[in-house]
Amino acid sequence: MVATKTNVKQLSWVPEKGEHRISVDVSKVPDVGSLWTFAQSIGFYPELTAIAYPSRIEVHLMLLHQRLAPSTVLGLEYTVMIDRLSEVGIVDDAIRHCYGGEMAVE
Repeated sequence: MVATKTNVKQLSWVPEKGEHRISVDVSKVPDVGSLWTFAQSIGFYPELTAIAYPSRIEVHLMLLHQRLAPSTVLGLEYTVMIDRLSEVGIVDDAIRHCYGGEMAVE
């Protein structure tokens, strides 16, 4: 086994309180390069990210990762931007949109 060091950001699957994320599981994407270019064209800032779950690790293209107050998230219109991902063949179950609100583990 060969171990390598990468500059890939690593996050827990549970977002921290106030953390807002939109990402796409790259294992479900036929052409990550096209997704990357398209995401930039609609205002996202893509970054490859490893998300650690209790029994697995998924590699996602993180499109948005920011900290927001709970009242702020409800007023944002990300649905339109997420819906546009279907234009490059992204299936719904590849998209992860989450927010670490009041119930999030600190």
